[in-house]
Amino acid sequence: MIVAAAAAVVLRIAVVPAGAALAEADGAAPFDVRVATIEEAVAAAEKAAAGRTPAAAGRTPARIEITLAGAVHEVRGTVRIPAGLPPCSLVGADGARVVGGVVHRAAAATPCWEEPDDAMRARVAVEARAHLRVWRLPAGARAQLAGPVHSGLGIDTPAVHSELFVGGRALTLARWPNAGYAEIATVVDAGSVPRNAMPDITAAKRVVEPDRGGVFVPADTRHVARWGAGANSGGSAPDASPSDPTPSDPTPSNPPHSDPTHSDPTHSNLWALGYWNWDWAHEQLPIASVDEATGTVRLGMPHRYGLAQRGRFCVLNAPGELDAEGEYWIDRAAGCVYAWLPAGTASAEAAVSLVGAPLLALEGVADFTVRGVSFECTRGGAIAARGCERVRLEACGFRNIGTRAVSLDGRANLVARCGFTDIGGEGVELTGGDRPSLARGDNAIEDCTFRECGRLLRSYHPAVRMEGVGNRVSRCAFIRHPHIALVFRGNDHLIESSEFAEVVYETGDAGAVYCGRDWTAQGTVIRGNLFRDIRGSDARYQNAVYLDDMSSGITVEGNLFVDCNWGVLVGGGRDNTLRANTFVRCGKAVSWDARGVGWMAGELKDPSTSTLLRGHAAMPVAEEPWRTRYPRLVDYLTDRMGRPVRGVLEGSRLLATPIGRIDDRECVLETGTVVLSPSELESLDLDAATRGIGPR
Repeated sequence: MIVAAAAAVVLRIAVVPAGAALAEADGAAPFDVRVATIEEAVAAAEKAAAGRTPAAAGRTPARIEITLAGAVHEVRGTVRIPAGLPPCSLVGADGARVVGGVVHRAAAATPCWEEPDDAMRARVAVEARAHLRVWRLPAGARAQLAGPVHSGLGIDTPAVHSELFVGGRALTLARWPNAGYAEIATVVDAGSVPRNAMPDITAAKRVVEPDRGGVFVPADTRHVARWGAGANSGGSAPDASPSDPTPSDPTPSNPPHSDPTHSDPTHSNLWALGYWNWDWAHEQLPIASVDEATGTVRLGMPHRYGLAQRGRFCVLNAPGELDAEGEYWIDRAAGCVYAWLPAGTASAEAAVSLVGAPLLALEGVADFTVRGVSFECTRGGAIAARGCERVRLEACGFRNIGTRAVSLDGRANLVARCGFTDIGGEGVELTGGDRPSLARGDNAIEDCTFRECGRLLRSYHPAVRMEGVGNRVSRCAFIRHPHIALVFRGNDHLIESSEFAEVVYETGDAGAVYCGRDWTAQGTVIRGNLFRDIRGSDARYQNAVYLDDMSSGITVEGNLFVDCNWGVLVGGGRDNTLRANTFVRCGKAVSWDARGVGWMAGELKDPSTSTLLRGHAAMPVAEEPWRTRYPRLVDYLTDRMGRPVRGVLEGSRLLATPIGRIDDRECVLETGTVVLSPSELESLDLDAATRGIGPR
């Protein structure tokens, strides 16, 4: 007798918010469970997997399918996916949106925007008063409103301030100047310098001192009078901790009404964001006080590197600077949003971000797929997955996210065919693999588009941050990011067939693709990519590829560089190979320096403070598999210490581009360089040359 195997049981759960609809697809089995929220769907899946609520045929399911109706799914906290579920998918019907804020839909019968009272009109700039409108938020939303937070280079920022989005686009928090940055005329006091107290500073140079905010005078003091009422009284830093309350900790670390300035209409928690010293280190700091008579501004916290006259800044969250179309300010105490709406958007959808933690969190989860869902409007991130395997994010959208859209850690995870637009911080953090054993992570990002990441966190918050061993980015597009597009650390990664355009447009000493200060982070290949329209100047060091501060063992091959300031900057590292790259109308093809025996030589002397020496000692470079995989690492401390040994520059094609600078030609071997003529430039078919690059 032949007995047919029982069909695998699939539990089908529909999530249909009030007022929405979701019909079964033609020919599909009916939904087993219908719920109103994603949290309820996850709870139903967990119960079924545990056998507490039998699925079809009375058996526990072999697979779970959760379908979101094509509607707005508002969440007010993190939805946690438990480990131990059978293979599970979260699939969005057309128009499914997971939103971490309050939304007023365009089709709503009652408009949300009203006329403000005269007292509020008087607080904004004269030119805005006739255009000012107010949205009085629902009472339940007010407790999650958040103001600006301390953020910047090296500062963990899980969440930013509540933002206003109209018609799907972020409006501008009331600021001065309305675009760009203002100059500093005089630094009265640079303030303390926290960087000088860090452990990698030699004892002779280390300075530990109490925190002291810097004091400066702007070059243009005409607007200072508009800020006086908004300074943070006493130099406090309200909402400096952006953490969200969780079910296990119902009390926020900064309750919305714990700041005394909330109840005082003369205070608005004034902040300033700037590149206060170096061109690559932004920081958002509270303003403690302003002196209208002298134009002097005192910051409530020190900048990491101290203030310098070359710095630039803008003032944020100032109701007196609400003076242009598209600006807004939020009165958190009253739960009111004031805005000068862009023309024609009074009836458009409006949303305010509230949730300061990931919308979806997974830990130790395997075989989970999210497909066709748009994640939007949050102060924090969208998806955080830690220690996961075979998690797949497919054809999803991420827009108007406050900080990092996706954090994906583990093995064999994938982000594919997703779009990332207007992300406050990083697009994707991809980590996996074990460096001491060189075990691969085999995580990948494929066929994705990243546009305008680092919208709020301006420097060192790239579109992609890739760490660990053996991970990959393929066929992606990185368009318009103020600083770095892709940062990598670790070993044996692959960055291929991707487009990088209009990157590093606001900062200096950076590259579209960047790594830095680790001799042992070897084996990564950067190949077959297009770098275009990455402008800059020699003084600001804007590059397409930047192997910074002795980065070593990297291969850059078969790439096309078009209209870039510098193609590749190799910052003194060893065992780097640049092969068969084409440079068209670039300021220079390469800058290959020998900083390890120049200005950086001191960094190589003290094992107790040297980042490079400590990194080298931390990895088992004399043991397997390291000794076979990177046999030359063992001689870094003895063979021509600090020099760029075994550098290879091979087969470069130059079109209207000089080769550039090579400081140590004894260590860096240039061969096969071809300089093409103007006629060859005219006949170059860039479309053909870039075919196959970018998302499919």
